Amino acid sequence: MALGVAKVRIDDRDVEGLSLAVHAPHSLKGVVRIDGADKPLPAGLSLWLESPDGLLGDRTTMPCQDASFDFENIPSGRYRVHAGRGTAGRYYVKRVRYGSESSDTEFSISANGDALEVTLSARGALVSGVVKRDDGGVSPYSKVIPT
Repeated sequence: MALGVAKVRIDDRDVEGLSLAVHAPHSLKGVVRIDGADKPLPAGLSLWLESPDGLLGDRTTMPCQDASFDFENIPSGRYRVHAGRGTAGRYYVKRVRYGSESSDTEFSISANGDALEVTLSARGALVSGVVKRDDGGVSPYSKVIPT
């Protein structure tokens, strides 16, 4: 797990006076809701956190019965939230809210404290089929497309 990124260019010289700041990772707590419904979360629901720069690696969590969830040791940065495989083809992430920031899937973490609210929706078109690989194999594919 990377705690930060710094680009340093060295052109055949000694490096002196270089200072890198390392920030402690965050605990990201939140709650997940189903849009337009006051019903329990679907069985097998998981959330997947992705960093666009690829530094985080795979992070998934399963919400508790009260719809709360927790991601531990998350570095500062920009992230996307996805509904995990247990809900593939049935739900998509409609909106995320983190502090004062609201988006369809992305948010930025810079400090501990704010809770993440994830709203899922089943109101979309279902696209399903198979993906044919170069080696001749096939993989099933299913995704809800927001409408």
